Amino acid sequence: MVCLSQSFISSCLAFFGDLIMSARSDRHWPKLVQDTMQGFLRFNTTVFKASPALVRCAVERRPPTPLELRTLFESLGTTYIKLGQFIASSPSFFPADYVAEFQHCLDRTPNLPFELIANIIESELGGALQQTFRSVNPEPIASASIAQVHAGILLDGREVVLKVQKPAVEQIINTDLNTAFLVARTLEIVSPVLTKSAITDIIEELHQSMIDECDFIKEANNLATFNAFITDNQIESVFAPRPIPAASTRRLLTMDRVYGQPITQLSNRDSSIKTLNQQALLNALHVWFLSLTQCSFFHGDLHSGNMLVEPNGRVAFIDFGMVGQIDASIWVAVLDLYRGISEADLDAIAGAMVSIGMTKRLVDRALLAEDLGAVFDLDVNLASVRLDSEGSLEKSAQRQLSALLSVATRHGIRFPSAFTLLLKQLLYFDRYLDLLAPGTDLFNGDFFDFGSLGLSDFDQTLGDAPIPKRPLS
Repeated sequence: MVCLSQSFISSCLAFFGDLIMSARSDRHWPKLVQDTMQGFLRFNTTVFKASPALVRCAVERRPPTPLELRTLFESLGTTYIKLGQFIASSPSFFPADYVAEFQHCLDRTPNLPFELIANIIESELGGALQQTFRSVNPEPIASASIAQVHAGILLDGREVVLKVQKPAVEQIINTDLNTAFLVARTLEIVSPVLTKSAITDIIEELHQSMIDECDFIKEANNLATFNAFITDNQIESVFAPRPIPAASTRRLLTMDRVYGQPITQLSNRDSSIKTLNQQALLNALHVWFLSLTQCSFFHGDLHSGNMLVEPNGRVAFIDFGMVGQIDASIWVAVLDLYRGISEADLDAIAGAMVSIGMTKRLVDRALLAEDLGAVFDLDVNLASVRLDSEGSLEKSAQRQLSALLSVATRHGIRFPSAFTLLLKQLLYFDRYLDLLAPGTDLFNGDFFDFGSLGLSDFDQTLGDAPIPKRPLS
């Protein structure tokens, strides 16, 4: 039986006592009561939905299978769907079979009635739809856990899309993850097996990223900043939708509508379209790598569905909710790691992993290289994997990343999140090149001079400086 110390219990009681006293003296006390009740209802709903599966596992004395857990997460909605996607992209933290299963975690939810969506839009803009839009299509383009997307036309005739945040999303995320944080912190305190902050650090990182994703002003600023980078560098082949400041708020993002196809979708059709997509991909890669040194952030989720090719060959980067910053030293180490994998150089891979990772113990590089040789089939490097569908391409990239990071975990190496974002993106790009432009090497200098990237290139825009926020207006 686990016994909590008296000081820990006293601290908890004091914390909740202070919370209640400060809330009672606050003029926003009624809102706090409302939020507390919503949180309580959300907690009970979660327990009600999760109980049958958890009881079944308890009776059978086994953990939930990967499929059972994914199905449960999808039924619990926003937070758990995002948590499932986090599991899928974090093979260094979670077992490989769960990582593989959560690749199938679907961020698709039932459509909300348009009357409710229209009310949200009008509430955000402070007036009737007709004051801002000539029309808004009641049929959604997409409906995910955080937002529902509709097409519309502004009063001046411009075609736009409206990304409308669903009701109470942020409160649900806060309730779910604050509860998870409290449980995890308690486990870390009472269990000597768990490293202090091992779980809570992950929850805090996930919480912050999800709250950021709920702030559409940040995404609008990212769009504006990226387009300024495009303009400053006189780039014509790549762009991002322009946000409409007068029709955007924290919970509503209105931006230009883009008509295009995912960059890999038309790869197997006639030769002229394939040639168009080949050049489009090379242009997209050039711009993405250029953004590492010339823009204050890089797009952190540039899978094929977020690169849309217009009929004229221009590429639109969309969905700027997930962006990252890169430290110069991480970038150099990522290049070393990728080159090592491409050249099947186990010692180079091991050296790069040690230089990138965070570890509390000395790593035996020779043993690490030996372990890498046993896990990877490096006779076939990244550029030689031939796959036909975009889904298979991205799953293959995730498997490669999962295999690499599982070795790192066994040797006590933990990678920073910026590294996993970058390496995953490189693996995606490598497979897209193999599909659309076989034989093209990311490092051959044909479309980007990687050898020219040095530490000094990162001095102006990166390092420890905060990301500048370009105003909407």
